Order: sequence, then C-alpha cells, then structure tokens
Amino acid sequence: MENLYGEKVVISLTTFPARINVVPRVIKSILAQSARPDKVVLYLTEPEFPDKNLPQELTDLAKNPVFEIRWVKENFKPYNKLFYALTDFPDDVIITVDDDVNYPKHLVRTLLRTHKKYPRDICTNRMNLIDLDLPHEKWDSTEKRKFFKRRFPRGYNNFFNGVGGVLYPPKSLPAETLRADIFTKLTPNNDDIWFWAMAVRNGTKISATRGGFGYSIDKNFIGEAQKFGLWARINSRPDRPNNAAFKKVLEKYPEVAAAVRAGGKPDNILTIIDEEGAGHDFEITGRKTKDREYKKLSRGFSLKIHLSEGARRSRVIIELPFRGNLDVNFSRGGADNAVIIRKNVWIMAGVVGQYDSGNRLEIGENLQCFGELSFLMIGNKIKIGKDCLFASKISFLMDGHSVLDAKTRECINIPEGETVVEDHVWLGNEVILLKNAHVPRNCIVPARTVATKKFTEPNCLIAGNPAEVKKKGIDWDYRPPFKYRECQNGTEK
Repeated sequence: MENLYGEKVVISLTTFPARINVVPRVIKSILAQSARPDKVVLYLTEPEFPDKNLPQELTDLAKNPVFEIRWVKENFKPYNKLFYALTDFPDDVIITVDDDVNYPKHLVRTLLRTHKKYPRDICTNRMNLIDLDLPHEKWDSTEKRKFFKRRFPRGYNNFFNGVGGVLYPPKSLPAETLRADIFTKLTPNNDDIWFWAMAVRNGTKISATRGGFGYSIDKNFIGEAQKFGLWARINSRPDRPNNAAFKKVLEKYPEVAAAVRAGGKPDNILTIIDEEGAGHDFEITGRKTKDREYKKLSRGFSLKIHLSEGARRSRVIIELPFRGNLDVNFSRGGADNAVIIRKNVWIMAGVVGQYDSGNRLEIGENLQCFGELSFLMIGNKIKIGKDCLFASKISFLMDGHSVLDAKTRECINIPEGETVVEDHVWLGNEVILLKNAHVPRNCIVPARTVATKKFTEPNCLIAGNPAEVKKKGIDWDYRPPFKYRECQNGTEK
C-alpha cells in the first residue's frame, strides 16, 4: 500500500530470543500507524533461532501482506535491523524501530513530514546534541523541547537515538556502512554511533522532528523487555561504554569530529551542568545575560566572560555546585579555547586569560582556593587534579614572547607539554608555576616557590626558586595539626 507521501517506505526491526514474545506488540503498533508503511520487515538470525520456532501470535501477524519475517545467516546483533535492510531495499525509505516500544500511531507520519521538508536528511524523533567536551550522558536532548521550547537545527552534531524511530532516505549512508569487519571490532554493541558516523562521512545531515513525539517515548516502553536490552546489560554500566565507543570512532575518523565541531551550535558556548547532571547551554556574547534559567543556575557564583572581537569556538563548562568569582578573557582572533571546571570547586577570586588558540584549562573536583588565582595562557594546556588546596596569589604563567638562540634564531622556549598539578596537591601563598611545570600527587609546594620543570615522584615537599625536591615521603591533610592529632588520638569532639 502506498503511503501518504508517495514514496515506498519500509520499516525494519530485529529481535532476539529473550524478546521474541514481546515483539508482536511492537509490530501491531507499527501496523496501526496513521501513515501506513509499504512493508514491515522483522529480521531474525538462524544462529539465534536454529529451529525457527516462533510464537503463534507472531506467525499469525505474518499473514498480513504488509508484514514479513526474513531469516539471515549472520548475527550482527543490533545492526541487524538496518544492515540487511540497506541491502534488501537500497532505493526505498527505511525507518528503523526498536523491539521494546509500543509506538504511538503518528510515528511514521511525524518522520515523513520532516523527511518531506528535508528529503536528503536522516530524520529522527529522539536525539542528543553532541558536545565533544562532555560525556555522552550529559548531552542536551530533544527530551527538553517541551519544557524549554528548544529548537535543534539540522546538522552533523545531532545524534539520533534508534529507540525513537529513525528515517534513512535512499543513499543517505555510504557503502562503508556495511563493512562488518570494521564495525564488529570498533563498536560491536553501538549501532547508532556507527550509523551516525557513517552519515556524517557521507555528508548527510540529521534533522529532529517537531511533532512532539521525541520526549514522550519513555511512556511507551514495554516494561518486561527492558531487563534484556543492551542498555540494561551493557550501555548503562558505570564506565559508560558509549563514551569509549564514540572515542574509538572519532579517532578512526577524525573528519567526523571536525564536522561536528564546525556546525550546529553558536560559536562561543557556556555550558552549566546542574547537580542532576543535565547540561544547559548559553551563548557567550560578551554582554550580561538576562536569561532567567542562567540566573537560577548561577546563584552562588559570579562569572564574567569577556569575548574579544573575532574569538571563535570558545567554551566554558561549569559543573555545579561551584562557588566563588571567576573572570574569563578570550582574546581577539583566538579559536578552540576552553575553560572546564568540575564540581565542588570554590575559587575566591579567579582570573583566566586565554590568548591565541588551542588553550585548555581544566580544574578538577573539590578544589578550594582561598584567595587570588590567575592563569595566563598563550596556546597552552593546564590541568589541575581533584582534591587540591590552593592558598592565595597563585599564578600559572606561560611565556608570552619567544626566546631565541642568538646564532641559529631557533626558538628555545617552546612548551614541552601540559602544565599539570595532580590530585591532592597543596600550593602555598604566591606560588608560581611556569610552562612545563608538573607537580605529582600528594605533594606540598610552600609559599613563593617557582616551579619550572616536571617532577615525577609523589609525596614530596617541593620548594625554592627554581623549585627542587626538599623532602620525600610526606603527605598532608585538610585539617589543622591540632584537629588532626585529636582525630588520631580519638579525642576530637
């Protein structure tokens, strides 16, 4: 039967033995769509169903001329729903769905409306806005459209979620998509990541629907099916395998990462991550924002961001809770600069100056700074670990001018790597860290020390100008000496 928009539409899905008794409900919801597909195909693998013994309810559904069960010999797990359909229906519109959702009756209609507007785009009901500086689980989502009236423009940095239904136009994916020898090793359980990367490589943009379906999908999950799925078994693990899979794909295809960074968001972004882990994006304009959501999130700290003319792709990311005062300056013409502050940081008075391009400052969790803290960065990377304690008037200073060999005119003060302060380091008053400085974990750097090089041994007292190891085998604690002694003796009240 021809669908509402005149193209042949195939809906494809797959399942496995643990869900074979659930999938008939999914298929019934697909067959009841307000815009009916031409064909619904369920791909099953012979290795998983060697006797091809299926529930009667499912075989009865196969009597419907629109629905068909197709048997395949190789099992590519979640890839089965699109891998085989791309080969079987190369010239048709393919919509993939999952096997654990009672889909709303306007699923197909909603996707086809967006497809009609953007016929070359992959269309999705549910997606995340990719942010390569944040883990996958903190990306902004279409789930928020209902509450924040957010629009997600079409682009490469839209990551579609297969569970909401995804529409693939003909020729939207390259031939490499079917390279099982690559995806089974690179992302064996992350089909959405692979298909998204292939779309970007093919120059195919992703568009989110505007029919209001994306954020209501959770109401339609089939409860008893959830414990058997990839999310429950693999992707919900604390180590978040999706993040590792994204990293592998972007390392293999750096052009995909470049395409994501190039479009979809304003050039300069402030992201505030609330205490529930949700990211909230605000455009950096250099002017004071009147956004109510920002004012609500920024209670407890003062943030001023100065944006010089021509600054591009500047990022500030703050995880709440954050307390204190921070001024950030992005220089004229600089690009790809970032300031990242992890949760539970307190900075009494911080100033960050990032000049030129490629600067990155990352401050780890639980830093406490009781006075002035300044960073002068000129194309440098500075990383501060977690649980550090800084006193006042501490400076990270990078070279602003070149030192040359008088004979060869060769520059001899090029930084050799990141400036690093590892976890649980105590810096005293007026400490200065210059380029190439590296302070290992559990070290103490007393007042007026000037660190100019990399130290490798943890648990040391590092002091002097220039700094040297003065004592080994030490550690430190936040509590004052008498309080620590009382605790050790069991007399603390």
